[in-house]
Amino acid sequence: MIKALRRAMFLCISTIAVVYLSGCATVSPLHEAAKSGSLAEVERLIKEGADVNAKNESARTPLHMATSKDIAELLIAKGADVHARNDIAGTPLYQATSKDITELLIAKGANVNEKDRDHWTPLHSAAMNGKKEVAEFLIVKGSDVNARNIYGYTPSDLAASEGQTEVASFLKDVMTGKVKVAVPSPPEDPKEAAAFEAEAKNALHWQLNRRCRKRRVIIRCGQWPRLRINNSTRPPSFTQTHRRRPRVGPRVTSTGRSYWAS
Repeated sequence: MIKALRRAMFLCISTIAVVYLSGCATVSPLHEAAKSGSLAEVERLIKEGADVNAKNESARTPLHMATSKDIAELLIAKGADVHARNDIAGTPLYQATSKDITELLIAKGANVNEKDRDHWTPLHSAAMNGKKEVAEFLIVKGSDVNARNIYGYTPSDLAASEGQTEVASFLKDVMTGKVKVAVPSPPEDPKEAAAFEAEAKNALHWQLNRRCRKRRVIIRCGQWPRLRINNSTRPPSFTQTHRRRPRVGPRVTSTGRSYWAS
């Protein structure tokens, strides 16, 4: 009887271990192909029905692991989610390995100031990994150089802590205004210029909105805004409104209870 119970317990424990380990080993061939940079392999796997939004043990999709723009473009064209989050709520933009992939993801709607679970922005990740070109491009697109994570570190602090002295120095110069990141001029094509201006206005709106406590800022720009990365000046054509509900003194009801009312 005892031997039978021991054998049953052993079988149960073995079954649980197998199920647990099989659940952890969820790295699909598409993840590996995207990470290795093999475009032909990615195409083959997608044709065979591979899920472009499959997640591995850390909840990353193949787009998180894409190492080339061609692979990222193919994954997005086949339905990969640009806003997919991993186990710490990071989007593919956090793991973009090059400026080309970063530019593609932003063009497809990725938010440059998106925060993960620990309030890291894509600029924090780029700075820590020494990707100066990516960091500069993120700043041009409106990323906040003064953003702090839950531990109080800015992108410059993380770059310095990881020994990325060039990136840390660059970010410090941007923060102090010694370096002005050039904002590209609008394209000549009217349609492209309109889209370009709309994107710049969104970035400008975020920069001003970040400084408003109530986060209610209305921007009206009649012309192409000149975005200043260090926020030392503001464009002349904007209207800022603060909507605050006044708090009037306490009132007492017939039952003797007090409450606040406006």
